[in-house]
Amino acid sequence: MRVVSNTSPLIGLSNIGKLKILHDVFGEVVVPPAVQREFGEELPEWITVKAPEN
Repeated sequence: MRVVSNTSPLIGLSNIGKLKILHDVFGEVVVPPAVQREFGEELPEWITVKAPEN
């Protein structure tokens, strides 16, 4: 399953060392470029950055 995430779950889970939970539950996670910038760390390979489309 593929899901789209905002920054809050990424930061919250990263802060407690559990970011991989998203991958375990959902597989691929997609985030827009703004989330990548806000997160401020390198994203794991299973998080895809993709600009929104109309």
